[in-house]
Amino acid sequence: MSDTTTERAEAAAARARASRSPDQIEAEIEATRESLADDIDVLQVRLSPANLAQAAKEKVLGVFRRPDGSLDPVRTGVAVTVAVVLVAYLVRRRRL
Repeated sequence: MSDTTTERAEAAAARARASRSPDQIEAEIEATRESLADDIDVLQVRLSPANLAQAAKEKVLGVFRRPDGSLDPVRTGVAVTVAVVLVAYLVRRRRL
């Protein structure tokens, strides 16, 4: 879009705002409030601890799954081995 087209669009928007009645302004404010309330509701659902935990769980499990949905034994075995070594290290370190 050229500068003249942008300037014309901005001037038209300014004229439209200037010619609004108080009732139209109140209706726009109410519509904006409702839209923001809907956005906040969506964000609360998306960012709830349960949904975040579920998404993290799915992401981690996705690393250990093959495209057909079965567990990849190599990746799973490596992860279990690392976990066992880490636990053994922490237990041994605590005893010293």
